[in-house]
Amino acid sequence: MPRVFLIKPGLSGNRQDFYINTFRLEPLALAVLAAVMPAGWDVEFYDDALEAIPFDRTADWVGITVETYTAKRAYAIASEFRKRGVPVVLGGYHPTLLPEEAGEHADSVVIGEAENLIERICKDVLQNCLQKTYRSMKPAEWAGITPRREIFKGKGYLPVHPVEFGRGCKYRCDFCSINSFYQGAHRTRPVSDVVAEIRTLPGRNVLFVDDNFVNNGRSTRELLHAIIPLKIRWAGQATLDVARDDEMLKLLKASGCVGFLIGLESLNDENLAQIRKGTRTKQYNEALRKLRDAGIAVNGSFVFGYDGDNAESFDETLRFARKKKFFVAGFNHLMPYPGTALYGRLKSEGRLLYEKWWLEQNDYFGSVAFLPKNFTPDQLALGRFRVRRKFYSWASILGRMFDFKTHANSFDNLAFFLMTNLKNRRYRTLEEEAESLPSRQLALRKIY
Repeated sequence: MPRVFLIKPGLSGNRQDFYINTFRLEPLALAVLAAVMPAGWDVEFYDDALEAIPFDRTADWVGITVETYTAKRAYAIASEFRKRGVPVVLGGYHPTLLPEEAGEHADSVVIGEAENLIERICKDVLQNCLQKTYRSMKPAEWAGITPRREIFKGKGYLPVHPVEFGRGCKYRCDFCSINSFYQGAHRTRPVSDVVAEIRTLPGRNVLFVDDNFVNNGRSTRELLHAIIPLKIRWAGQATLDVARDDEMLKLLKASGCVGFLIGLESLNDENLAQIRKGTRTKQYNEALRKLRDAGIAVNGSFVFGYDGDNAESFDETLRFARKKKFFVAGFNHLMPYPGTALYGRLKSEGRLLYEKWWLEQNDYFGSVAFLPKNFTPDQLALGRFRVRRKFYSWASILGRMFDFKTHANSFDNLAFFLMTNLKNRRYRTLEEEAESLPSRQLALRKIY
């Protein structure tokens, strides 16, 4: 029986130690690929962050999904298999946006969505005629595909099951590689397929992994009505558009929605215009109030480092996040992902520290890959660390915990609030350790 290994690489550089055992979610994309393998193929899945990769075991080919943050490690894994004569195929966001780079480290590269190409790849492997590239010429066929979650058995993932309803996003934020990958398009699966998949899950906790769950209001409403009888608890990602429609908010709550990750990004309208976000800060207060009144918690996501940011931006954002009693919050620095408008702009302005920062040997967790306008790279990295540290302080956690409309409106929600914030607090401690690592920016201070 022919065999394929599907591999999720660990994070590249020194980041690995900071993520293991913190947040373990099933990598849904690989379960989808396993589901479309031709009959008769044996599929084995390995998560590099959790287990040793079996380089010396026999396989007919190896498929590795690659994100920018995992590229360096993915290429190292590919090298080990190729040394042993095993063909390696790389796919995912990073190879799609940089196929020539990926091709230097693989026997073949998938450009675009892989579902329509898997059968052909398997056939070509067996006939010893694997192509250098496989390009998806149309959106992947989605109907009738149920992810093979049995490949995750024994891996120790969190009991929260990722489910995909839609792909892509209608917005064109300049830092977002999702927009570059899908070219601004968006589509959804048949509602009946999503419902059938949820019915097979062993628990009630679901995470919709759509980049923007409310992209298509009509389809979203159809899905929400369909999952109400399933009595699940679920969360997802959305834009502030979700708060514009009172009927939608009621449906969300009735269907079991407990919260959304919402990319607010900045409290500066100059930054939002540069991002091309499509929202303005004047919308924040009312939208967040409506979500809270509906009993829907918010994971607010912020990005520091745009040209409108300065030293005051860190404390201003921290005060806002604590005042709004966000369930959790993400405080990130800007990262120029290849293929994005942001990357092109910073490159043209001569502000990239390294053209291929994801391959740098001295890359470390929390390092900054470009020259910010109003502070040094180190000031940006450490400012972000400081905000996160304060947001997950004991005083902040206790101050946000007793929100009886969201986090404390049930015992389950309160327990989940505490578990998630304590995990983030541990993650915060690991970031403190990162501050002692040699910064790749230290050598560049002489230029300021």
